[in-house]
Amino acid sequence: MRVLHCRTSLGRGGAEHTLSKLLSNSTDEHLVLAIIRRPSSESVPTFNTPVIYFREAINPFHKKSFGSIIKFSPQIIQGWMYHGDFIALCISFIFPKAKLFWNIRHSTFSTDSTKSTTRILRRFLAFASRIVKPKILSCSESGAKTHHSAGYYGNIQIVPNSYSDEFITPLSLANTNPWLKGKPIKMLSLGRNSPQKNRTYFINIVKCMNEMTRCMGFIQGRDVSTDVHLLDLTSGKDCDFTLNDESPSGANAIRSANVLIMTSKYGEGFPNVLLEALVAGLWVFSTDVGDSRMLLEHEEFIIPHDSAEEASLQIIKVMNSADSAQHLTRVRHRALRKYSLMNMIGNYSSAW
Repeated sequence: MRVLHCRTSLGRGGAEHTLSKLLSNSTDEHLVLAIIRRPSSESVPTFNTPVIYFREAINPFHKKSFGSIIKFSPQIIQGWMYHGDFIALCISFIFPKAKLFWNIRHSTFSTDSTKSTTRILRRFLAFASRIVKPKILSCSESGAKTHHSAGYYGNIQIVPNSYSDEFITPLSLANTNPWLKGKPIKMLSLGRNSPQKNRTYFINIVKCMNEMTRCMGFIQGRDVSTDVHLLDLTSGKDCDFTLNDESPSGANAIRSANVLIMTSKYGEGFPNVLLEALVAGLWVFSTDVGDSRMLLEHEEFIIPHDSAEEASLQIIKVMNSADSAQHLTRVRHRALRKYSLMNMIGNYSSAW
């Protein structure tokens, strides 16, 4: 099977790493078309497949011109996210016999921070889906429901993300409490710097917990170390915080932490960071966004979205509960079985 993947750009987000894992382990033949070339200073996931950028594709004298896509003659045209889905739609008219697939990665929007052009594009794609009838894939149940409500036509197949084996630890850390050994609790927020991630709330939770037991806050993600607002909030001496720009993999950050907290306000589909922290054996807590409730299964791991004091009290109570540790361990074992890389690849292959 020859599959052409259409992306806006190739950065360091969850969708890019999901695509990288898929291409590195699939037996199908793949080609990637990206519209924007990322700066050389920014690391990009490894793609074991040819990548063509739009500027090269429209240059007839370039060896990676659009002619190479014609020669590839895709049987499947797979869009990734809204702009990638739009590109895939346009290219599908050149290859009318190819099957068109779209991929939904998000759930809800924020009208305050989501670009108006993106909201307009989603409305256009919802309208277009009734005419061209693409096969639509979503990484999350929440994303499928939201886009059905937005007017997307037809059945949306759920293809959950997977974890990477590098995150697996042989022994769960969920049954150990660091403060019993006189050590501070290492609390982690992981992901790109965006209003969606609600980092201010994470910082306030860590500060509230630090008043009850010794804590350290770690924030890792693209551009966090230069965010003036975050630097100001974490500059006090009452609680230790470390801000690091994102490395190609968050595995080291997750392995060095005790607790992962996802404080997102909107937008999350299937939160890979929760899955990766689960299989690494961390205590995991999240606001009720995207598929976090489905993934964590138990109410005790879902924190309120608007009260750092209540959230911190809940986290300490849960971490002191033997029953909660058993619940989290069972959730981890189910996640290890259900969300393996081979399962994800099999789901994509079956869809195609």
